[in-house]
Amino acid sequence: MVSKVRLNPVPEAELKKIKGLGAARVAQARWPKKEFSPPEARQALKAWQAGLPDPERPKNPEIPIRAVEPTLPALSKLTKVINSETAPAELLAQQLDERALIGTLYGAFLTFQFMRLQSEFKTRSAASRTRAAALSQWPETVGGFQDALSAAGLSGVTEAKLTQYAKHLAANRENLAAVTKVVNSAVVVDELPEGKAPPPLRGVIVPQLVKIPEPFVITTSVPNICSSPLAQGTFTKHFSHSFSLTVSFHAPCFPKVWKTCFYQFTIASVVFNLDINVGYKVNCCGASAWGLAAAQACATVVGKTFCATCTGSIVAVAGVSKNPVGAGNCAYGLGILAALVCKFGSSTVYSSSASFGWVVTGPCPPKILPC
Repeated sequence: MVSKVRLNPVPEAELKKIKGLGAARVAQARWPKKEFSPPEARQALKAWQAGLPDPERPKNPEIPIRAVEPTLPALSKLTKVINSETAPAELLAQQLDERALIGTLYGAFLTFQFMRLQSEFKTRSAASRTRAAALSQWPETVGGFQDALSAAGLSGVTEAKLTQYAKHLAANRENLAAVTKVVNSAVVVDELPEGKAPPPLRGVIVPQLVKIPEPFVITTSVPNICSSPLAQGTFTKHFSHSFSLTVSFHAPCFPKVWKTCFYQFTIASVVFNLDINVGYKVNCCGASAWGLAAAQACATVVGKTFCATCTGSIVAVAGVSKNPVGAGNCAYGLGILAALVCKFGSSTVYSSSASFGWVVTGPCPPKILPC
């Protein structure tokens, strides 16, 4: 029985132990000199969010495919990942690393396609009009599957063995439904010209890149904003986002098994939550903010410690607006940019830039600024 593994919040004191995370970086900004009306301030925040660049695309490692035999236990492990909302953590619970995930998916995908084409073959060979063509084409079809499995390390797979694999998949309704869902998600990203030698058999976890302009605005009242030293404090920003765990690899095109296609599959929809405790210092000249958070799950897979980690950090602050709100007070508008990244082992599965508004209310600045 595999124990449940969850993405759990990492205590602040333990964050520095996460490889590559580093320390919280302080981001600074000055208030704009121009005064804005409330509608102009809202529009200025939207314009700042719209002008932010997309997250940079990380280069995930290409992983040699070693096909995993589609036995009932292997298919059940894959099904649990597909049906999970925390797929990276579920992969650890099922003792699957990147290589095992891709290898299991590869075997399941070929098995599903064999099951489908075998069913079509039986229908066509039973009809007198299509029997001859079906019987002549079937050996080439079987050979295509055998070549694809042999290239991934499963050599000597006979037609009888392929039929056994198909029976394993069909035997469990939940497994069949899960694999069907993933196969139906497949998109052919590229198709190699006929006769061109296929590339080395590799798989890759595809990073999901998203820019999220959040409409939420956090408001903080700082009655001594123009005092010295700087006024300081904290607030908590909650992030809850979802993304798709996606894998790509080369495999035979179907039904043209003699050709090679590059497929992309959606394995599961993943939801993660992070609470970033944002520290700040402000005065009537500007503001600085910082914050770092992580949720992590680790397990020992094939003798090595393997982790799934989602992190969030404040990476930029921008002075967006300043407008009077009456009685000598002003609303100072800031834009805050957070980087949200989820990794599974050595692969980035999700990277987003999430921007939101922060309004600090306090006394309007004096005519001569103290800075």
